Amino acid sequence: MTIASEIADKFGNDGLCWTTDDGVDLVEFCNAQPCQKTKSPDHEHTAYIFTDDSCLVTSGGGWDLRAKGCTRWCWDGNGCQCSTKYLVAYQLGGRGAPHDTLEAAVKDLRESIAIATEDGDCQAIRLKAIEYPSDGSDPYGIERNLTEAEVEAIAREINAQ
Repeated sequence: MTIASEIADKFGNDGLCWTTDDGVDLVEFCNAQPCQKTKSPDHEHTAYIFTDDSCLVTSGGGWDLRAKGCTRWCWDGNGCQCSTKYLVAYQLGGRGAPHDTLEAAVKDLRESIAIATEDGDCQAIRLKAIEYPSDGSDPYGIERNLTEAEVEAIAREINAQ
């Protein structure tokens, strides 16, 4: 059982219950745990990411475990509403256009590597994933590392060529 699941159990798995029968406050309890606390850009959502990478998200008058696969503030009960864009990053922080699919980004990456190889500057190119919330609250998104599944999909895409 994860740390976030244990906390949810302590509060009756009731996303509207903020205090236990013995007076323990959910936010105070989460803040007392070793965790990383992040807020959404609009400060509506707070994610408590615990040492086992499990996460509890609070928002307004409710809370829930974070949706599986989400790296932001989506609730498990609603599923992840974020959209992921992939883009090729160039030397000195430059970016290409965002791609809706990993396959399109890999194609762009391949073309960029071919051009960079001709120019002798291949080390400066990498693929990034950016998470954008569906509500548009963060137009810049949050950069994250590619997941293992995404890396495997890239390897399959490249090996299929």
